[in-house]
Parts: sequence; C-alpha cells; structure tokens
Amino acid sequence: MPTKERDYTIINGEKIPSNVINKTLYAKIKKKIKKRVKAKGQRWGAYTSGNLVQAYKKAGGTYSG
Repeated sequence: MPTKERDYTIINGEKIPSNVINKTLYAKIKKKIKKRVKAKGQRWGAYTSGNLVQAYKKAGGTYSG
C-alpha cells in the first residue's frame, strides 16, 4: 500500500496546512485561539476552525489554490 504524503507542516508544535502562505502568522494565531479554547474548557471544532480562518485572513494571511 502506498504511503500518503503529509499535506501539512509542523511549526512551533502546530500543524499548518500546506495551502497556507504565511505559515508563521497562521501558527501564531492558531496558538492564541487554542489557548482561549482551552481556558474555556472547550474542544477544537468547526466553529473554532472558522474563527481561525477569519482571524488569519483579517491579519492579512492568504491561501494558495
């Protein structure tokens, strides 16, 4: 069975998708949101992922493709 290539990179302990252009900005925002979610005692989910995308785009981040 062929092995599947990773479609993400790990930066500062965070998994960053390969289609993210500014990976350090994405990792910084993701870490900040994860800290907030953990403080509230919540889990990562679709709503949180949407917040991450919105915050990344608002900070000037872009995606390829």
